[in-house]
Amino acid sequence: MPSRKAATKDLRQSKKRQQRNIVLKKSLKKEEKKIAALIAAKDISKLKTEIPSFFSIVDKAVVKNIMHKNKASRQKSRTLKKINKLSQDKSTAATTV
Repeated sequence: MPSRKAATKDLRQSKKRQQRNIVLKKSLKKEEKKIAALIAAKDISKLKTEIPSFFSIVDKAVVKNIMHKNKASRQKSRTLKKINKLSQDKSTAATTV
């Protein structure tokens, strides 16, 4: 246990921040899994509605220093590439049929 008043306060603040970070990390992972499942299911309409919330959570993680900005950028880019590929495959399949 901390012996000084300031150290006690710092410990208390650290615990609060840790709880906030845990909640944000869990929501981030949950959203990642949801997006991955939608990509696997090839459900483009739902993906287009879920993408903004996913990007929002990723951006919040960057602001709170939970995720590095380059990792966030890479993750968003890769996700969009997968979605664009899906939509191209769907449009190509529709025109060839």
